[in-house]
Amino acid sequence: MVYVLFLLALLLVGNYKYYAVGVYPGYLGKEQSQIIKGIFIALVFCGHFGQYVKFNAPLDYPFLKFYWYIGQFVVAMFLLYSGYGIMVSIMKKGRDYVRALPVKRILKTLLHFDLAVLLYMGISVWGHGWPSLKDTLLALSGWGGFGNSNWYIFAILWIWVIVYFVFRLCGTEHARRNVWFCTLLTALFGFIISHYKQMWWYDTLLCFPLGMLVAVYRDEIELFLFQIKQVPILGKSEKYGVAFLLFILAVVILGRHKENFYLYETWMIALTVSVFLLTMKFEFHSRILLWLGKNLFEVYILMRIPMIILQPYMVGHNYWYFLLCAVCTYLLVIAFSYVVRQIDRVLFE
Repeated sequence: MVYVLFLLALLLVGNYKYYAVGVYPGYLGKEQSQIIKGIFIALVFCGHFGQYVKFNAPLDYPFLKFYWYIGQFVVAMFLLYSGYGIMVSIMKKGRDYVRALPVKRILKTLLHFDLAVLLYMGISVWGHGWPSLKDTLLALSGWGGFGNSNWYIFAILWIWVIVYFVFRLCGTEHARRNVWFCTLLTALFGFIISHYKQMWWYDTLLCFPLGMLVAVYRDEIELFLFQIKQVPILGKSEKYGVAFLLFILAVVILGRHKENFYLYETWMIALTVSVFLLTMKFEFHSRILLWLGKNLFEVYILMRIPMIILQPYMVGHNYWYFLLCAVCTYLLVIAFSYVVRQIDRVLFE
């Protein structure tokens, strides 16, 4: 599997531009964010694939070490960009956007998720018989499942609910105050979830309000990082380099103490900020990663279907299994996207 990591690295650095001075203007634009999300959804694919195979080859060891180290960080940038996107939309469109959140974003996403859950339910029925009504309802809500990925969708839907109620009740005029309120409620939501679910259900949630904070403080962040000033030792230069090195140092130090939950959370935030800072200096281009980022939801929710179906027939053939799963996921995404577009035209347009 280490070959796959090399391939992903080549896709990312195969076509890029480095901004030695200043910031890449489109670092938070759609294309850049989708490419970054594309690299991470590819890593999620690799991680989920690893749950269906045994890694025994010597070159699998570096992949396992890498994935063990980053852990749930693979979804952190999804949350950051989602938080940034929803906050920018609120600042631009105001109350009308907030009012539309329950139907246009929350209900719409839940419907798409449930359509995918029904596919997994069909596989489960074929292998294990009909589920109970309780199991079905829990799966459709995201709290349970039929072998599908569920925690991220469940978490993001409830965070959107938090955002909706905060901005619906408090208005859109005091965006920064509301974002801090959303941060507190997201932390409370994570605390409640921690009593019922495993740590991966809640250990990345704060990356969402982090993205919202980036949106409301973007001008101040850029001014602080890229204004040319006298920096100790470095002389006249941007503060960006110092900030980036400090966060990398924090990642290295805190990464040795991830058994402590609070240090782990701080490590997660530090690593997320480090990657975010990196994107400020690099302009990436990749059609494959761009496609993956554009279709992130579909790839995320459908990738396990071929993994489940093909597993009994591909034991000992990891690379062929991986390739077939990738191709089948691509075809499933195309078909699923077509179906949901037709449904959306009827229900939401």
